[in-house]
Order: sequence, then C-alpha cells, then structure tokens
Amino acid sequence: MNDLRKNTAYFVFFVLAALILTYPLVLHLDSALRGTDIGALGDPMFNTWVIGRNADRILRLDFKNFFDGNIFHPQTKTVLYSEHLLPQTLIALPVYALSRNPILSYNFVFLLGFILSGFGMFCLARRLTGNDRAGIVAGLIYAFSPYMIAHTFQIQLVSAWGIPFAFLFLHRYAESGRLKDLFLFTFFYIIQAMSNGYYALYLTFFAGVWILGLTITKKKFKDIRWIFHWALFGVISVLVTGPFFLLYAKTHAEMAFTRSIDFFARLTSFLSVPEINVLYGRPLKRFFRPEGELFPGFVAVALAMVGIAIWIRARRIRRPAENQVPPVVLLIRRLLNILIAVSSVIVIFIIGENGLDLYLNDMQIFRAHNLKRSLFQLVVLWAIRILLDRIFGFKRPRSRNLEADTVAAYTGTLLLAFLFTFGPRGPYVYLYKYVPGFQAIRVASRFHVMVMFALAVLAAFGLNKLVRRFGTSWPAKAIFTLAAGLIVIEFLSLPIPYLQLPLRKEMPKCYQWMIENRKPGVLVEMPLPSYNKGSASIETLRMYYSLYHRNTLVNGYSGYFPPLYTELCRRQEFHDIKQLIDDFEALKVDYVLLHFDEMTEDWKVRWLDRLDDFQRDIRIVYRDQGDCLCELNPRRSDTGEIKSLAGYTKLSRTGWIVTATVNNADTRYLFDGDPKTRWESGPQVPDVFIDIDLAKPQTFRCVSMRFGPSSLDFPRGYKVELSLDGQNWFEVAREFPTVVPILAFIKPPETSLDILFPGRTARFVRITNFGKDPIYYWSIHELNIYE
Repeated sequence: MNDLRKNTAYFVFFVLAALILTYPLVLHLDSALRGTDIGALGDPMFNTWVIGRNADRILRLDFKNFFDGNIFHPQTKTVLYSEHLLPQTLIALPVYALSRNPILSYNFVFLLGFILSGFGMFCLARRLTGNDRAGIVAGLIYAFSPYMIAHTFQIQLVSAWGIPFAFLFLHRYAESGRLKDLFLFTFFYIIQAMSNGYYALYLTFFAGVWILGLTITKKKFKDIRWIFHWALFGVISVLVTGPFFLLYAKTHAEMAFTRSIDFFARLTSFLSVPEINVLYGRPLKRFFRPEGELFPGFVAVALAMVGIAIWIRARRIRRPAENQVPPVVLLIRRLLNILIAVSSVIVIFIIGENGLDLYLNDMQIFRAHNLKRSLFQLVVLWAIRILLDRIFGFKRPRSRNLEADTVAAYTGTLLLAFLFTFGPRGPYVYLYKYVPGFQAIRVASRFHVMVMFALAVLAAFGLNKLVRRFGTSWPAKAIFTLAAGLIVIEFLSLPIPYLQLPLRKEMPKCYQWMIENRKPGVLVEMPLPSYNKGSASIETLRMYYSLYHRNTLVNGYSGYFPPLYTELCRRQEFHDIKQLIDDFEALKVDYVLLHFDEMTEDWKVRWLDRLDDFQRDIRIVYRDQGDCLCELNPRRSDTGEIKSLAGYTKLSRTGWIVTATVNNADTRYLFDGDPKTRWESGPQVPDVFIDIDLAKPQTFRCVSMRFGPSSLDFPRGYKVELSLDGQNWFEVAREFPTVVPILAFIKPPETSLDILFPGRTARFVRITNFGKDPIYYWSIHELNIYE
C-alpha cells in the first residue's frame, strides 16, 4: 500500500472514530448542537452565530467593518469580544455556501476538529517513533481525552489540530533544514494561533522554548541560515497575526476589558471526568470541577511512563569502581534521591492542593504549606547531590541517544504544562504578570491541552518500545489492540447530549413575520437577562435568529459584555419602563420585541398596562399570543445624551484634603492624576460618603466623578451637600435612582457622572451614596470640581 492510500486509510479511521465517539451527532448534523437544555447552549450557539455571520459576510464580499457584529448595538468591533473563528469559518465556507445552514456548518468544523487533531497527532507520533500503531494510540489519546470531550461546548478548544501539525514540521525542519518544512510549520502555527487565543499563547510559548532548545543543542548560534529562517518565520507570523491581535488589544483597551485567573487545576482535577463518561462518570463524580475535567487516562499514563523510561535508562549514571567510593557515599546518594523525590511530591502538593497534611489516627504527623521553603529545600538537596557526584566521580555516558533526547524534551514539556495548569499557585503566575497576552486568560487549566499533547507523544514512545520487541508477530498486535481498546473504554462518553434547534421554517412566528415584512433596523428584545446572572439561555438563541432576520441587536452574548449592555440589564430591574424607552430612543432603536412568555407575571402586567400610555413613543406592528413587536416613533429623546461641560473651568486640586467613611487611605487616588487608580467603597450600602476640603471657599457649579475602567461603579443614589465651615451643610443636588446618561457607557474609560447645580460658594463638599448594590462598588478614579 503506497503512502497516499495508507494515509487516506488512517484519516478515514479517525473520521469513523470521531463519528462514533461523538454519537449521536451524526444523526442530526443539520439541526442539533451540544447541550443538555437551552441554558447549556451558550457557547455552541454563540460560535454558530460567529461562523454563520462571518461566512455570510464573506460570501457577500462585505468586508467593510468586518468585525462589527450585529450585537451589543451601538458598540463596534463586537466580534472581537470573543474568538473571531476566521480559520473555522473558512473551513465551513463551502458547507455554508451550499446549505445556508449555520448549524450544519458549525458541526462540520466541530467534527473536523476531532478528526484533524487525531490525524495530526498520528502523523507526529509516527514520524517520531516510525510506528503506525503508536501513532494511532497517540491520536486517540490527544483527540478524544476527557479534556476534549468536556470542551465539546467550545469549538475553538476542540480545534487543537494545529499544535501536532506544527510540531511535526518543526521536527522535520530541524532534521532537514528545508524551507518547505519551515513554511509548513509557519502555516500551521498561524492557523492554530488564529483559531484560538489560548492555544496561540500556549503554542507560541512552547514552540519558542523548543526552537531555543534546538538552537542550543545543535549549536546554531552562528548559523546564519538557521537564524535567517527563524527570523523569516517571525516576520511572516507577525505580519499575518499581528494586525488581528493588535486590533483585539486595542478593542479590549478601549472597552476596559480585564480578566483574572478564575479557573485553575487542583491535583484532584486529574481524577475528574465529564459526568457522561461511561466508565468513570459515577466513581469519580466527587472530583468534578468546572473547567477541571483533566483526567489523562490510566493507560495513557502507564504507556507514557514506559516511554519516559527510555530517557531514564539512557541517563543512567556510570558508577566509579566500587573500591573508589565508600559504601556510605552510595547510601547517602540513594537517600538524597529519595529525599529529592519526596520534596518534589511535596512541592507539587503545595502547588496543586495548597498544602500537604498527613494524619495517623486523627493525629497530624506531617504538614507542609510553605512553597518557598519547600522549593528552597529541593534546590539545596539537588545542589548537594550534584556536588557529591562531582567529588566522587559519578559520570553520565557521553554518547547521545536521539530517541532519549526527544523523550526528555517531551517529558519537560509535560512537566512544565502540568505545573502551568495550577494557575496562580504555580509558575504560570509569572507568565500572567510579565508576558503580554496571558493577562487575557482566565482559565489556566486549559494548559492541559499541552499536557495531553506531550503525554500522547510519550505514550507513543512507550507503546513502540513494547511492541518492537515482537516485530509484526501476534503479541505486538495484541498489545496494540489491548492498549487502543482500553484507551477508548476509558475515554468513552456516550451518548453525548445534543439539543434540536429550530431551522428557518420552524422559527417563532414573530421572527418569520419580521423576515417577510420589515426592513432590518436596530432591535432590542425584552426581557433582558438579569444583570447579575447568566444570559446564554436567551440571548444566544436571539443571536441565532438574527442570522435570518438580519436586524442589529442591542442584545448579545460573548466572552466580554460591554458596560452599556449590562447597565440596560440593570435598569430593567430597578428603573421604570419610561426610562427604558427613553434609553432606547437615545440609542436609536427601531423595534422593541416583547416576549411575554419569557417575562415574570409582574413584568408582563407592567408592559401590558403601559403600552397604551406610550402610544406617542411606540406603536404595535405585530402581535400574537406570546410576542409583541413594537416600532419606536422617530421622536428621539435627549434623556441619554451626555451633558456638555463646555464653558466650565476645572478648579485646581492643590491643597485638597479628602476623607471617606470607608477606605480612607485610598482617597489620595481621587486626585492623583492617574486614571487607573481608584478609591472604592466595596459593595454599595447607604450612607457612605466622602468629604472634600477645598482649602479655601470657592464658587463652583459642577462636581464630576470619573469612573474610568470601573464604568458601572457609580453610586446608585446620591446627594451633594456643601458647607462653608464643615459644620452646617446645605443640599444642592440629589438623585435616586441615579441615571447616568446611557450614551456615556459607549466609551467605558471615559464614563463619568457630572452633577450640575446653580453656582454656590463653599469650602467643603460632601457626596453621600444612599443606594445599594451587592455586586458593583462605588468607585471614583478621578474627582474634579468645575466653576
């Protein structure tokens, strides 16, 4: 069988494996998405919208403002609030062009993610071991691990095939030095980097470490051709991916988007599997953690350990003649090895579980929680071991073993990726602090993709070591069949739940009516979700319908939510309907679609009772039993407009003294000139106030609080009082609930509350908050007063 036929056969194998191990998706490719109920369809439906929306724009050759999605009106570049999925869109484009079915297009890319991940790892492992069977086992481990099955909700995480293909051509280039292999490495690096932001960072880091390691081990520092080739790779990669990542960075800076490390592994995460896992779902259920299904498989680990033994065996130290070394030295060396192993385990437990405590009959016999102390002990033990080897002449063999070196490199990759999964408890914290890009990552446990990548390669070496003893005889085939079968049994998670979604002709009547009768405009669908709860269950379905009716939505769902949208969700709960309509008019909304079936009974009654009162502002254009479509009249309110401070003069803040009833030490940030620093109150409670001593009586007519990146941290109700002596106060402004002009939230870092009042003379200013909010603080990044 020639290479093309063999590769085709192996590719078909992974096609069949993907269809079987994602069953019953193959029966509903055109109408179902991964999910147990409508509330679990957030990411799958969002990504369906992204792919469908991107594909439609490309087919219409509409590239103007390409990243302005039809969500979160009036914000721009909203596609960049999450993954843009351009590589996935290009792969889905032929399917979408033929079917115009976004669900079928999504599922095509979804399945291809598993297929290409398995086949890519197969090609890499076969290249490294020379064994097809080892490649198949590695492909199964990488493509269908519990980590991958747990992330079937997220097509960008399933699209991990660029990693093995990139390393395949990295190895080939290191061996051949051919530009062809370098260009193929560059191609797959770019594809992977564009497919998923997490994997872009992971691949960049680990590929960079590998390239540096190859440069050192091959002594290529002075090889002009080698240096030039890698510079060429860097230039091409930056030219292709740089504009996209710069646009991401600019958009997120303009919107003041930030993230913390919210999810990271614990040691028990490596015993956690998806609940639908057939073999381990119930026994290991107690270890389940969101974003923590990191079980690698016992068989995969056992094979990897066999592979690692290749490296350990090659590194076995030659002992000097027994008569040259006292027996006590050999004993000390063995004890040091044991202590190093134990100290390493302690360090891992402190990183993974925040400490190690051992008990015997309820009595604590050992406790270790200090990471720095344990690391210091480990370093000291290693130093003593190295010094002992130098003194008594323990040496390693000089001959190099290419297979052992490769295993050693992948063992290092495995260990480093494993430690990174622990997030802020491990070395990943330094990437987060000092390496650009990692600040946007909130799920450190996703480093596990690199753990499984390295583990799959090591397992391939381990299986190859076992079967090559028997050549092509039946024991070798039996070992391969047993290993592959046990891996599939350990990873089996069937049936994977899918949910049927309405297609074009099955959509609710209100949307079909809009498609047939209305010119697309700006649409807001009510009710909005609660501002402190998830919104995937309703908003992503509305986004899916928008692929057909083509209206621009005020609604939306993404990796980040713009403050304007969140504020509208909050106002729905705490302000009256008239305020919402004023806000919609300020945002130039054309249509309001009321879903009565989704409203609480109280909200339903409020809307029905008030519709007649707002006939001057809105008119009903379509109504059925559950939905009501209203059109806003052209009159535009100025309620949401930002008051201009033109003609106002900012007072000098020299000599000001500011005190507060909470966090008094941070009041210096109110006038330090740095928009990134702030004073904050904590969760808002009534009667918190700040006092400003202007040093002398002055006449002024505006107090301005700038909220900077904390644009939603404004007081929910306030009053402003003035005084000449700090004892007798008179009130000049009051508002409850506070209404910050809705348009002020379009540019979050510039959001401010400008409190205007007739000019008065005073030395002291008191701002009191008498609102409540359990989530958002009262924050002030800069405080100014104007005359």
